[in-house]
Amino acid sequence: MAPAQQPPAAQVNPDAELASRVKAALGSDGSINVHRIDVTSESGVVTLYGTADTADQRTRAGEIASAVAGVKSVQNKLAIVAGS
Repeated sequence: MAPAQQPPAAQVNPDAELASRVKAALGSDGSINVHRIDVTSESGVVTLYGTADTADQRTRAGEIASAVAGVKSVQNKLAIVAGS
């Protein structure tokens, strides 16, 4: 009888993991509404999509994303929409 095979280890997508860490970092900042921001990552290049109330919030989101380990660059595509 052949030995039982172990199931393959779960594959971790590094881009999805990085996007998740960026989203968590954004969520930990009280001035940013993370529910209005989508984050994608491809080979360490993070893109922010969605809306921010002010230019300062948009800038802050980019700064937070840039500070996450593994982020090579940030494409900040957040639109400024007051009251969004």
